[in-house]
Amino acid sequence: LQQQRYRSGVRETGSSSDFATAGASQKLAVVRTSVGTLDTDYAPERDFYKQFRDAIKAGVRSGDDVAQVRRAADRASVRRQDHYRSLSASWNAWRGDRDLDATSLRGTWGESGLTVNVRPTFVCHNNNGVDDLILIHYKSEALNRDAVQAVIRLMELTLPAAAGRPAVLDLRRRRLHHASTSRQRDMDLWLAAEAASFVVMFTSLAQAARAH
Repeated sequence: LQQQRYRSGVRETGSSSDFATAGASQKLAVVRTSVGTLDTDYAPERDFYKQFRDAIKAGVRSGDDVAQVRRAADRASVRRQDHYRSLSASWNAWRGDRDLDATSLRGTWGESGLTVNVRPTFVCHNNNGVDDLILIHYKSEALNRDAVQAVIRLMELTLPAAAGRPAVLDLRRRRLHHASTSRQRDMDLWLAAEAASFVVMFTSLAQAARAH
């Protein structure tokens, strides 16, 4: 089977959660987007949130994330500037005086020929002694409950528990999500089934695209 790789923040991991939690027509749209980039090399200029992600990661590492995020918003293209400025305001409000550290952790989850790369953005040290290992969701659309729990479960499966408690930051809404105690018990089976479904759809659409 064609192995499709994703780079992830919640866009990387989010591509898979987008598919898993979408309706039938939306699933097709997600897969068609992936097929459309099958023969295209990664181009940073087409990665909408790359400069903002880089600013947060570099800024957390150097201790000047607020300034770096502001510069990224000021230097953004016209098409991205409103989004970056909204994200910058949300970052400044959520960040406050939190104690943050950079992380280089990466995890990989695979199923049925699909590979998902899981890359947390940073670590937040809390006053209660529990560290949060955080992935950021940048998009204007809010993550639904199943998408949040899918991403968190992928983090649990691929990253060391000692690194911190997996969490997803919905940055625009300034909300930090953790694992739900009411999460479905068979989530691993659900993730595996959705991965298999993605691969079947991807393979069929890719073959059809090559035939034309």
